[in-house]
Amino acid sequence: MNQQIPEELDLVLLEIIPCGRASARTGRELVKLIRQTRPDISLPTNDPARIIRHAVQGMRLDRVPICADTQNGYYLPTNYQQAYAYYKQLVHRAKELWQVAKSFERFLRHWRAYEAGQVVINEETGQEEAPFECIPEKYRYILLRRIGALVCQQQTPHTPTPQQQCSSQPSEQSCLDEIQPLLKEAIRLTNASIKMETTLDMYTATVRAHLMRLVSERLHHPLPLTYLKRCNIDKHTLKQMLQSDYEKRMQLLKSQKTLEVE
Repeated sequence: MNQQIPEELDLVLLEIIPCGRASARTGRELVKLIRQTRPDISLPTNDPARIIRHAVQGMRLDRVPICADTQNGYYLPTNYQQAYAYYKQLVHRAKELWQVAKSFERFLRHWRAYEAGQVVINEETGQEEAPFECIPEKYRYILLRRIGALVCQQQTPHTPTPQQQCSSQPSEQSCLDEIQPLLKEAIRLTNASIKMETTLDMYTATVRAHLMRLVSERLHHPLPLTYLKRCNIDKHTLKQMLQSDYEKRMQLLKSQKTLEVE
């Protein structure tokens, strides 16, 4: 819970914060000075420097140019150059935080795709990525092992030993045997929403998305795209496998449309 800033604290700070970087005072030093000179201002006993930080932040937002040195504390600039130097520090820090935020945003997109059993499109290259493929390899497998175990634990308890299923490495034939009923269901789900303007690429992408979600939900596999690759079912192979189903479905749609016209 945010603590209320004592009345007049901002004005007192403006009087006691030194001028010049060489004379800067830390939050603790300012607290000590306030207690000595202004005992009427009540500061909390638990982390009083935090109240100083909040007060300084509010004053900065009101365009009071309070600078800070991470080692020495707060100070008022004595000239334009000092103020500008601190401004550059703030901009640099903001850029660093923005880079972290953007990296975290990319991670969140991968996490969402991971839970949905989908792939992620790299915004820079336009290429498909498996969930968490954006993370360096030295971190990725440890992270996947830990997150994958958590996802498995969240699955319904009626499924048989999901933890074992997550860690298993089935053979290609085993994958193919397991994937066939899921592929049929993915095709059925896709056929329910197909339209005349649906291209083979769109059809394949939709089937693939359904299939990856089903692999994640039914087989409890933490990396559906990796599982499909182990089955030798990449995007091109799946497109070839689906061409006949796609043509049959499109022919059926054309026939239905012809009957409607007649």
